[in-house]
Amino acid sequence: MDVEEMVRAGRATVRETRYAGVYEGGEWACFPCPAGEVPGEAFGSDVVASAWWAENGSRVGVGDTPEAAMGDLASRLTGGS
Repeated sequence: MDVEEMVRAGRATVRETRYAGVYEGGEWACFPCPAGEVPGEAFGSDVVASAWWAENGSRVGVGDTPEAAMGDLASRLTGGS
């Protein structure tokens, strides 16, 4: 199942980032989980979000569009291939 199919099936979630990429690395993020499981810390205060993204950002796809975020997550899930 590719990431776009995961999003349609509710297994991945694409959201606009709170800080427009300052901490996240892109304006959109694709989390490999259902919407109800997206960590609130990723959208918290400056201090909270900065720390969360520094520790967990490698597990989330990011990009300047929703499609780019999905593509980035797909690349991360397949080891960059």
